[in-house]
Amino acid sequence: MDNLIFFKVKGKIISKKIMEIMYCNSEGNYCWLYFSDLSKILITKKIKEIEQTLNNKFFQRVSRYQIVNVFYIQEIILENKCQIILKDSQKIDVSHRYKSILINQLKENHILLN
Repeated sequence: MDNLIFFKVKGKIISKKIMEIMYCNSEGNYCWLYFSDLSKILITKKIKEIEQTLNNKFFQRVSRYQIVNVFYIQEIILENKCQIILKDSQKIDVSHRYKSILINQLKENHILLN
């Protein structure tokens, strides 16, 4: 059960595997969750609540509005404006504040080798 998350969507409850979440994008009191099967779900949760629910070893906050699953990162561009390129070619900006947190988190979890 630890690897499933349940959502109430349009009068029904659906389940998804947590690791299928590629990234989350906040819109005020709502969040879009984007999945590896290219589906997306709009839920009535703030990004902070989503962040607390997800495993922070794999999910990293990269701005005030976005959380990324590091499993789906293909490339991190560190020069000028820091950006993450996901495996589906989606580009996500990393805020200056979260750039060092992201790099440190990758190092701490032995995901980043240098």
